[in-house]
Amino acid sequence: MDGVLRDLVEAHGGVVATALARQVVPEWTLRRACRSGYLVRALPAVYVAGDLVLGEQDAYRAIGRVAPIVGRRVALAWAGGR
Repeated sequence: MDGVLRDLVEAHGGVVATALARQVVPEWTLRRACRSGYLVRALPAVYVAGDLVLGEQDAYRAIGRVAPIVGRRVALAWAGGR
């Protein structure tokens, strides 16, 4: 994964919103990180670090396969921190 994107994900507890990521890295960087499994889409416009997702990748959203604290971070990122 791109170093800048990795730092951003780590700084936000393994969760990053697309809008925030696009401010520091190009769109293709996000797509590449997803294809490589470094990021997994948890909710629309919110990604979580692939190593925080529990279990096998399947058709279910990743938010149901992360620890509760990470799930709360995902929800907050999706809601824009409200």
